[in-house]
Amino acid sequence: MGALKGSTSVMAKINEDMNVGEIRDVLKEFNKQMGKQEMNSEMVNDAFDMMEGADTAADADDIYESIMGEIGLEYEKGMVGPAKKAIAKKEEQKEESKEEDDLEARLAALKM
Repeated sequence: MGALKGSTSVMAKINEDMNVGEIRDVLKEFNKQMGKQEMNSEMVNDAFDMMEGADTAADADDIYESIMGEIGLEYEKGMVGPAKKAIAKKEEQKEESKEEDDLEARLAALKM
């Protein structure tokens, strides 16, 4: 009971110290500045969109597709999520390296 009485007296003192009009003015100014910031952000985004041009996104997709092709993954435009083809497993890589070693041994034998 004593703790509750103490907290109510603290809250009463806080309410006396608060200036509701001043808080309202600060919030109005804050909203005004946020509106200005949103407009500036939209103008900057529009300027970047105009600088990029229409072909930039298509070029980026082509480059991304070629990179994915080089590492052995398939990419479709607008694809979200993992690629369809998985990266080669270690076993497949070992088989390829064995084949390369055999070819190199043959080549070395021919050179002698």
